[in-house]
Amino acid sequence: MDKKLKISNNLADTKARSPYWDNIKGVLIILVVFAHCLYSLQDLTINNLIVDAIYYFHMPAFVFVSGFFSKSERCRSRNAVLQLLIAYFLFMLPFLLYNTYLGKEPRIINAYYSAWYLMALVIWRLITPYLARFKGIMPAIIIFSILVGFWGTVNGESALSINKVVTFWPYFMAGYLLKAEAVDNKI
Repeated sequence: MDKKLKISNNLADTKARSPYWDNIKGVLIILVVFAHCLYSLQDLTINNLIVDAIYYFHMPAFVFVSGFFSKSERCRSRNAVLQLLIAYFLFMLPFLLYNTYLGKEPRIINAYYSAWYLMALVIWRLITPYLARFKGIMPAIIIFSILVGFWGTVNGESALSINKVVTFWPYFMAGYLLKAEAVDNKI
């Protein structure tokens, strides 16, 4: 039995993709993989410089892109938030089990490795739409983000990685506030 893939010309049947944003995400992913490959070779000064250069902008860029794509009601729906929370707990489960096996105290509130990003998306997607309604919110969020950086108890391993959530929030808000028409006009 030969199955054929049905290709539809109806835009309602397919999701419109933007090669511009796909390329940005692709380049960022390649740079992160490249930086991780160089990370183990940081004995050389040039590798340190390359890794540092990538790390200075890749997370703000990822967060900005996430903000840009978090405008829809679908992203903030109960189902979408629940999916992010499930992904968070599924990512955390092996680490919790492993640490429990080793006799260490398991941490469900303090994210392991990159799981903080999933929790940050939940927080940002729930709060940002309400705060974005206020005129002049960007300077307020930037100032808040800087001030939290000086607050000693927030630095380090904090509950829900709140230090990272607040630090990267201005980038998320900037992406969220960026109008799609402005991007389309520039491309």
